Amino acid sequence: MGGLLRLSQDLEALVLQRPAPLVRCARISRHGATRETRDTFRLDFADGVTLKGRVLGSPAAATRVESVVRRLDPQRFPRVVARRGAAVVEEWIPGETLDVQPAREDHLRWAAETLGGIHRLPPPVRRPPFWMRARQALLAYHLLRLADAGALPRRDALRLRDLAWAAAPKETEYGLIHRDVCPENIVIDPKGRLYCVDNAAARGGAPDEDLARTCYRWPLDARSSEIFLTAYSAFRDPTGFVRHRRFWMVAALSHASWIRHSRGYLRADVPLRRLIAELGEADAQVPCFASRTTRS
Repeated sequence: MGGLLRLSQDLEALVLQRPAPLVRCARISRHGATRETRDTFRLDFADGVTLKGRVLGSPAAATRVESVVRRLDPQRFPRVVARRGAAVVEEWIPGETLDVQPAREDHLRWAAETLGGIHRLPPPVRRPPFWMRARQALLAYHLLRLADAGALPRRDALRLRDLAWAAAPKETEYGLIHRDVCPENIVIDPKGRLYCVDNAAARGGAPDEDLARTCYRWPLDARSSEIFLTAYSAFRDPTGFVRHRRFWMVAALSHASWIRHSRGYLRADVPLRRLIAELGEADAQVPCFASRTTRS
């Protein structure tokens, strides 16, 4: 593979298994938003086939991604073509992401139905013991780390912690979650079909926190929020999310803020600004997918 980007040993072995040689390789991202994702490549072959190659942090992470994606609807998610070690090769979906297009009602319904369909699936692993208590502790940890780093005043961190804990559910569902159903990960192909193309973060977790992650990453007004939640409710009741919205929003935003701030990502201030805004918002006054939400 002289002249091409250097691939990991696992990914190179998968590339060499194809009948046609690789003619072009482009790195799409490096050290992605999830701890597991290390590199993502576009792979173009001499027979005209294009695939996506991922190098994850461990063989266990690659196995998890393959296992989860095989359970998802192939009409909405690219298929896993092959896996070896820490590398996964997937279908390549050409097209434009929705973050460069105005939100349309049919796109909102598609996203809501996609997320709802995922949340109906059983988790890939059993729910850990004391999981909800651990989730509350993790929320506090992220807030205090942000305060220690100077990204958030300690007084605000403690207020957010107390507000979130007061709104926390005693128990919550534990299922399969995606963590990245958002406009920049949804591609509309040349035939107008929609696909969710980045599925490396899917795992077991709370569906309501998954809703919160989509909430802060997809700016919608009250009407669009109603469309989304109405479509979602055909698969799962969102009442628990609405009732405990503040906890799940602070949980999702504090995690995203700490990850982005600690790793020096571009636009690291986006979830942090949204987190601070939670201090001035009353649950009853803010749509679940509010127009003040900002994409990250």
